[in-house]
Amino acid sequence: VISLETVDCIFDHIPVEILQKFQNLQAFVWDDAQTSKFFAESDANFFNCEKFTWLSFDDNKLTVLSKVFDECVKLTNLLISNNLIEVIAEGVFEKLVQLIYVSLNDNHIKSLPADLFKSNLKIEQIFLYNNQIELLPDELFYGLTKLGEINFQNNKIRTEVNEEIFKDLTSLSFLDLDQNQIPNLLPKCFVSLKKLESLFLNENRITEIEAGTFAGLESLTFLSLKQNRITELRTDMFGISPNLLTLYLK
Repeated sequence: VISLETVDCIFDHIPVEILQKFQNLQAFVWDDAQTSKFFAESDANFFNCEKFTWLSFDDNKLTVLSKVFDECVKLTNLLISNNLIEVIAEGVFEKLVQLIYVSLNDNHIKSLPADLFKSNLKIEQIFLYNNQIELLPDELFYGLTKLGEINFQNNKIRTEVNEEIFKDLTSLSFLDLDQNQIPNLLPKCFVSLKKLESLFLNENRITEIEAGTFAGLESLTFLSLKQNRITELRTDMFGISPNLLTLYLK
């Protein structure tokens, strides 16, 4: 068996004895099972499987993202959306050096460890929309030169966006920060995003766009700033984005 899918079952925790029978298991989908914890206390070594490449725990009742993936050294896709996660343990992704895709959207996450993705240098997509995240640590995306898509829509981010946050994201093409509480965009805060094509900043608390804010966005084709608090438009706001095709300022 290479793939095992169990959907719409009801389990308080994942029964380890079942998985132990499948030594070559690579993909495990445990969606919509009303599971509130990964395993019973006596099964602390549940994820001791080096062959896993795909794990999905969507639509459960998990409250803590604990450090249980250390042996999943080949894992590329991790899906834990629509749970009740509030806390992310330190070093939870530390051993996942092959990770490419992670979705933690639709949870109750309030904060992110600054080094959450420190070891995930191959990661390409991060989805954390529909949470309660308030701050983006400057170090969060350090070294993630292959990251192409970030979605943090509908959080409570109140970080003043600066150049340091995105400085290593040279492959980023899609950035969604809609429906947050971002108060300000500092000049040149996106200067490293040479490949960014789509930028969403709707429904924030931005009051002013200074000259140089969008400097470096030479690939930008879509920009949306709807429902902010901008009262004045400068003539030099968008001159540095020569390929811009669509602009929303309502």
